[in-house]
Amino acid sequence: MNKSDSGLTYHIPVPRKRSRDSIAESNTLPVSQKNKISPQPSFLDQELLYHLQTQHSEIDRFIAQHTEKVRMELEEQRMRQSRMLVTAIQEAVGKKLKEKDEEIQRMGKMNWVLQEKVKSLCVENQIWRELAQNNEATANSLRSNLEQVLAHVSEEQRQYGGGGDDAESSCGSNEEVEEERRMCSECGVRESIVLLLPCRHLCLCTICGSTVHNCPLCHSGINASVHVNFS
Repeated sequence: MNKSDSGLTYHIPVPRKRSRDSIAESNTLPVSQKNKISPQPSFLDQELLYHLQTQHSEIDRFIAQHTEKVRMELEEQRMRQSRMLVTAIQEAVGKKLKEKDEEIQRMGKMNWVLQEKVKSLCVENQIWRELAQNNEATANSLRSNLEQVLAHVSEEQRQYGGGGDDAESSCGSNEEVEEERRMCSECGVRESIVLLLPCRHLCLCTICGSTVHNCPLCHSGINASVHVNFS
């Protein structure tokens, strides 16, 4: 059916543009409604966000300061421990060096004492060698003199010896005199076999020769003595 056929007319409204009054009314809406509609944060939210950011930055700064402080304390403690360790090592090394120096000084003194002892022993050895040489020379001289005396006595005995009673009596008296001469001049009991030096008197026995300090014949001092073996 067409519109002309029914005789009815229809008025369809045509959309129009928004007027200024409607725009103004929309601007006069409450703030709460505008905040609900607008996606931008409010002033309080911005202030709260600023405070949170400030607190976060302060916390970060505090943590950084505390971390730096702890690091410095640890570094200082490490340096202090290192200094203490170095000091302990230096003290130990110094003590060892001091002990070694004292030991070196002690060894040096001991070495000096030993050297002096060796020198004194060398001098004493030289003295004893010279004394032994002198005694040996004296003994050889005395031996030769004794041999000469004995040879002279035997020669006299051969010259004055002969047959008969007179010769026998003279020989017996000479033997008695010789025996008397061979007896110790100090005790008169034992045979005199000790030759005294430097007087060269054969007048003491072994026992008296170790106790007497002066010759009983000439009363001179005894420096040395020699035992004579007649056998």
